[in-house]
Formats: sequence, C-alpha cells, structure tokens
Amino acid sequence: MIGNLEPEESTSWEAGIDQQLGELNLSATLFDSKLENEINGFADAGNYLYTAENMGGTSHRQGVELTASVQMDDDIAISAAYTYTDSVE
Repeated sequence: MIGNLEPEESTSWEAGIDQQLGELNLSATLFDSKLENEINGFADAGNYLYTAENMGGTSHRQGVELTASVQMDDDIAISAAYTYTDSVE
C-alpha cells in the first residue's frame, strides 16, 4: 500500500498583531490551513504490520492564538496563552 501514496499538499497563512501597553504585552494571531491527500498511518490488526494510505477529501484547520504577559518587577513576569482551533476532516 505504501507505494501508492500521494504526497500531502497543504496551503496555509497566518496573520498577527502585537501591542504593548506599558508593562503589558498583548498578541493575537489568526491562522488557516488546508491539507489534501492526508496520510493516515495505522497498524493492521490481522498481521500487526504498519501501513499507510491517503485519506480522501480536504482537512481544514483554522483558529486564533492569544497571549498576554506582564512584567511585575525585575524578577517576576506573568504570562498566559490560549489557542482555539476549529478543525474539520
């Protein structure tokens, strides 16, 4: 089966912005990605051999990443990050 695999093809983009407000740093990034001919690897339960095949269709991932950080003093900084991903196969 592996000899019949098509290469995966993907297109993606991302755009972000950073803003500093005094000691507070904020960042936001939007992203979008599409993947065709996704390769799915799996073990065959009958003979325990590993094999792979291309999955049909296009898988799509999009979302946003948000981060914030603040410098409390010379020794302490606090950071937080969040990522939301919406993916469809």
